[in-house]
Amino acid sequence: MNPQAAPLHWVLSARDSRHGHEQRLAPQGPLWPEADAAAHARAPVRLWVDSTRRFQHLEGFGGAFTESAATTWLKLSPPQREALLRSYFDPQHGHGYTLCRVHMNSCDFALGNYAHVERDGDFALDGFSIERDRQALLPMIRAAQRVAAQPLKLLVSPWSPPAWMKDSGRMNDGGRLKPECRAAWAQCFVRFIRAYEAEGVPVWGVSVQNEPE
Repeated sequence: MNPQAAPLHWVLSARDSRHGHEQRLAPQGPLWPEADAAAHARAPVRLWVDSTRRFQHLEGFGGAFTESAATTWLKLSPPQREALLRSYFDPQHGHGYTLCRVHMNSCDFALGNYAHVERDGDFALDGFSIERDRQALLPMIRAAQRVAAQPLKLLVSPWSPPAWMKDSGRMNDGGRLKPECRAAWAQCFVRFIRAYEAEGVPVWGVSVQNEPE
């Protein structure tokens, strides 16, 4: 053992384990770096670090901006709001989140079902509006942008098209997009991205659906 080396601290997250229960971020015993490769190979627990090998690129870490979270955030006092944002987005005093998701139309963490185009048959999207997002979501995202050290990568995901675009006539409980609504639904993505950019919130990417199956 190298007397100058410091122990390596590590955690284990596993759904199944030898102990018969889940281990989620469970601290494990310290590992001591071995100067002797042969001794390291005989150790009961081994950790090999090869800094010359590179695998996938991580775009970032983060969480989700939702209407319920943003509404709750607005109910905090100004110092509490700032403290919460710094704990998540400040790279020096918090997690330093850089990649986050936001819902287009309502999601299961919204205060209720809503769509940015509510009027039945509005294929031209004349009634498109993100006014509801301006109440809580956008203020929280802009505040997070201010705290983060670099631009946030924002991923947009819908939970459902507007109810009138689906064969079920409902936003919840499944259903499929009507063929005649495909072009209008695609334009909803375009309108949403442009509307957010006009609010000073650029969109990094989109996904076609949350839980598409």
